[in-house]
Amino acid sequence: MRSGEGGGRSLTWVGRPGVTLLDLDEHTRYEQGSLRRFPRSGSGAVSWDQVPDDLILFSADSETVNLEDALRRWSPDQRSLVFFWGNLAMPSVKMSHEVTWPLLPDISDKVPEFWVYAIDDDILFEESFDGTFTVSRIPGKATPPD
Repeated sequence: MRSGEGGGRSLTWVGRPGVTLLDLDEHTRYEQGSLRRFPRSGSGAVSWDQVPDDLILFSADSETVNLEDALRRWSPDQRSLVFFWGNLAMPSVKMSHEVTWPLLPDISDKVPEFWVYAIDDDILFEESFDGTFTVSRIPGKATPPD
């Protein structure tokens, strides 16, 4: 929701606690630390066939995946998640896990393509437009457990 301040034309975000709209600098910083570390196809999706197999934790048809279960499984202690959408017309958001869980069914039902960056765990989740859901460690950031 947007709300005017005073009588001027300046608008500010009126949100809820635990949700932060990222400005372009914040978006770019989080994107560089996550999504841009992956090879990308012309459509913008990650080219998973070019990602080393030891980084990919899970991949399945998105219709068979419960997003909340996936996030809890591969990022159980996550405090904040960054959501990137298919284009910058919809601002990227950083959400606390308390706010995230109840919103996940709507996100997965209404947004055909998005990425979730689990900051603390260096994990990327992709819900691709082609109907594939993939979970991966971020190249160059995480070391696979022994």
